[in-house]
Amino acid sequence: MFIAGSIVASLLFLLAQLLSLYGMILLVRVLIEWIVFFSHNSRPPRALMLVANIIYKVTDPPVNLADRLIPPVRVGNVGLRLGILVLFFVLYFLIRIINSIALTVL
Repeated sequence: MFIAGSIVASLLFLLAQLLSLYGMILLVRVLIEWIVFFSHNSRPPRALMLVANIIYKVTDPPVNLADRLIPPVRVGNVGLRLGILVLFFVLYFLIRIINSIALTVL
């Protein structure tokens, strides 16, 4: 029984780490969006756009869903995307819940 519990706990810890990695990828997406927004050049560097395309493909489904559920708030000429912020909170709470479940399984 102890071996099965440790295997389940290990899988839950792995899932929490993958969600944490996804959160870091989401943070990189936000940074790329800021770089593109605040860039004075009309075209960002090619290397940045190659990395951005991969990151956007990975993060687009949940970000688009969050944007549909929580539309951007207009502040002057800028739209603040609160959906991404809510997505960060959801990821944080999921990671905390999964880690606490994994600790109780042990």
